Amino acid sequence: MPAQLISFMEANNIKYRTWFANAKMRFTEWVIAPGDVIFIVGTALKNESFASDYQADLKQKIEELKHDQMKKITDSSSLQKRGTLL
Repeated sequence: MPAQLISFMEANNIKYRTWFANAKMRFTEWVIAPGDVIFIVGTALKNESFASDYQADLKQKIEELKHDQMKKITDSSSLQKRGTLL
């Protein structure tokens, strides 16, 4: 059994071992593909701010990466000026 699956089952208290050996298990996967028709039973709400929240988070992460990259470039160029390059 893959380690990721074992970790998931242990984290979610899913028993996969018996006192004698690993229990026989059957797994089924489903995929909801673009264009598939789905039915929702119960209450569902549209998250109006999802796209804008996602874009804001993405923009912030990109800015952080740019800042970190500029810091690395600046640190590297200052090391070159001193004659030391790691």
